[in-house]
Amino acid sequence: YCEKLDEDAFNQKKVCPKGDLEVCRGETARYTSDTIFPPNVKHIWSVSNGTILTPNSINNSTIDIQWDFDPGQGIPFIGKICYHYESDCPASPECCIEINVHPFPRPSAGPDKSTCGLINTIDGKFDVGGFDWREITNSPVTISPSNVPNPTVTVQFYRSYIFVITETNFGCTASDTVVLSFHQTPSNGIPTFICEPAQTSYTMKVDITDGKQPY
Repeated sequence: YCEKLDEDAFNQKKVCPKGDLEVCRGETARYTSDTIFPPNVKHIWSVSNGTILTPNSINNSTIDIQWDFDPGQGIPFIGKICYHYESDCPASPECCIEINVHPFPRPSAGPDKSTCGLINTIDGKFDVGGFDWREITNSPVTISPSNVPNPTVTVQFYRSYIFVITETNFGCTASDTVVLSFHQTPSNGIPTFICEPAQTSYTMKVDITDGKQPY
């Protein structure tokens, strides 16, 4: 009597890490190996372009990784996680996955500006993603259009307003702010000429209203 045995049925199966495959640079993501483990198991994790934050990862089937590698110039990069486990039985085959790590965008709201009147333009610029402008206190202002780097802003009251540009790239969001100050245009009254006693010179006096000192 002969019995055929499938030796592959006794081999350990490959276990691949599971977790986020698209992350932002600097973010922390959690990865897990999900299976039924034999006794005395050791979890062997290997990470490229990231840092394992979980202490004693050899004893954990779930780990946290911070994707903190900086390739410079705000470019994306690939992270890599490899995993296998060891025990009293033969080790499992190694399984590796790749993680797409995206940089945060770097929008600029431009310099703070002051103007006379109720209309001004923002000198902003965007980086790589989709973006939008808004007034940070939700005051009654008009930003037209709100999806271009240099929108025209119309306000109702003379004061300072804070505007924020928010930009998103592959779920990575960043923002920047700018202050625009709106002042009432000064107006002058009728000049008054005051002669000096020697009659060789005079002083002109003008009353200024509205606006903001110094004139």
